[in-house]
Amino acid sequence: MALNEYVKKGGVMIMFDQACNLAIDQFALPVKNITEGIASSQFFIPGSIIRMKVNNADPLAFGMKAEGAASYSRSSAFETVTISRKAEGGNELVKIPPPRPNVTAVATYASNDLLMSGWALNPNRIKNKGAMMNVVHEKGNVILIGFRPQFRGQSRNTYKLIFNSIYLGSYPLINRASALQVAS
Repeated sequence: MALNEYVKKGGVMIMFDQACNLAIDQFALPVKNITEGIASSQFFIPGSIIRMKVNNADPLAFGMKAEGAASYSRSSAFETVTISRKAEGGNELVKIPPPRPNVTAVATYASNDLLMSGWALNPNRIKNKGAMMNVVHEKGNVILIGFRPQFRGQSRNTYKLIFNSIYLGSYPLINRASALQVAS
């Protein structure tokens, strides 16, 4: 897939909301959308404003406050997937631990008082889960924004996340890595 090659060679791809599933599946990213496949009778947020915590020390969150609002409408929430240390038979541990996935949570859904406006069924399923993730994919980055950051001005504060992500692509590869390490 041409998009995968583009990112591997140093490109930046920004995905919003349900489009994140395409990148996760097609690029085999070490991230899971925990809302995928859950029945609407178990978890449902049809169009509400959700509180999120922002790591504003991360360059992708430059200019953001530590707390923000996300327009969540049947959107996504992420967890980092770690590779199992079990060997082929499943009975013994691999001697060399697998590499830690190079994934950074730029923003997470809040741990309490998630619902700022609207309604939700079982919103605690997404508490403390990733709202925006930066996944290093070889030389490039895949930015997963699990909600709609541009949705009708409902949460204008998230526009900065879009523009900062776009700006990341303008960094030369050597400076991009050092800029992002500042936040870690």
